[in-house]
Amino acid sequence: MVEKYEVVKRTTYHLLSTSWVLPGMPLVFGCIYLVLSIIEEPFRPDLAIAGVLSLMFGIILILLVITSRVIIDEDTLDSRHCGLRKVIHLHDLKMVYSRPSAFSSELIFEDRSRKSLILHLGYWHREKQLLKALGDHVEGFGAECSVGSAKLLRIQPNGKITDEKKPRLTEPLLILAWILSSTAVPVLIGLLLT
Repeated sequence: MVEKYEVVKRTTYHLLSTSWVLPGMPLVFGCIYLVLSIIEEPFRPDLAIAGVLSLMFGIILILLVITSRVIIDEDTLDSRHCGLRKVIHLHDLKMVYSRPSAFSSELIFEDRSRKSLILHLGYWHREKQLLKALGDHVEGFGAECSVGSAKLLRIQPNGKITDEKKPRLTEPLLILAWILSSTAVPVLIGLLLT
């Protein structure tokens, strides 16, 4: 007697290669600070400390880029983007809507228990396939879908939910914090410690 096992199709999507700019900046500045600390006469410990701190920050960002991914299987959407992980069960999916962000769009998936997952678009390899797979799941599980999210997923909208019109300001503020922490903060800490 042969038993049949159902094969669960699991697809993983990773960040675009342009995401390596994120850790690249502190790594480059860290190397520049270290080289400057060595070639200066006398040795500059403040620049050496700034270089080490920038390199450590760059290594942390490398780990965040490497671990960022979206996984879709039969009934689960699992998103880890720059260290933040959210999982939502698609069979409990209640609604999908969109909102603009600073650089692209966001799809918000909400389940019956009001747990939500935000998927930032414009960051993923094979994003068209990702959106098609998500659209198939949204239609298959009968979730309400706003007009804006239906356009992104290329499906028919259903339900009376609406898209959010205002972008959140967190993305530009995070990018500003990243630039400051990768360039200015290590130098200030190096100056304070010496």
